[in-house]
Amino acid sequence: MITLLLALKKLLKSIGRLIVDEKEYDDLIDLIATISEKRNSEISAGEVFLKRGIQKLDKGLFKDSVIYFGKSVMKLAKEESQERMYISLIGLGYAYSHLGLIWASTNCFISAAIISLKEWFESNKITKRAVNCIKQITLNEMLIGRIPIFLSWYEMYSILSRQINDSGSNDDLPDEVLIDGCLGTRLLTTDFQEVSKQTRLPDTLQNCGLWMSRKSLLFLLGQNEILKEENSVDGLLEGDNYDVFFSQWANQPFRNQILPKNPI
Repeated sequence: MITLLLALKKLLKSIGRLIVDEKEYDDLIDLIATISEKRNSEISAGEVFLKRGIQKLDKGLFKDSVIYFGKSVMKLAKEESQERMYISLIGLGYAYSHLGLIWASTNCFISAAIISLKEWFESNKITKRAVNCIKQITLNEMLIGRIPIFLSWYEMYSILSRQINDSGSNDDLPDEVLIDGCLGTRLLTTDFQEVSKQTRLPDTLQNCGLWMSRKSLLFLLGQNEILKEENSVDGLLEGDNYDVFFSQWANQPFRNQILPKNPI
């Protein structure tokens, strides 16, 4: 019976890549998971749900993938299945993100980070997947707009990414530069009444190495003289028409991803 069940699970895995959006097939998957749990263990059932969740995510069926990743998390929440639990949480985090549920996505990545950082705590070894988790949390916090919390996670990401010599390049653009640019857009689209209170934030951003977003904040605070002085050295800004430059920066595509009405 067990051999037959294993063969059936393997067959369903292959077919599942082709039949992704069929309720009848999903019902069959649920049945197989139930039988597998009775015959083997909850972990076995969790693996069935996990594979189905990955198939749904690959096809862009994010709502369905949330259901199956959620089921897998319930079954894999055990010490002996931490590796598969991590994968389930990452999948769930990405699915929530695609659905615009950034708070839920962040919670998933934090849980995945705890699992992936366990090796660091036990053997002082940093893994790339731990750094990736922290990067996703950092990006999510920037979307949410909680700048102090963002800075805490960014500091951790910046330190740990250097430990594994990972620049996280995206089309030859290091992730730290991309994050810095997006943070500038985030600040430029934040309510001015909130920004005007952040008189110490420019120095904090400079200490964190976020020099581009610092310039966007200086512009919002009306510190054009400082911008002109610095521009004579770094030459980032062309001419003296700062309004046009920062207006274009504020209207970058990242603006459409930002959650509305979230103060600093």
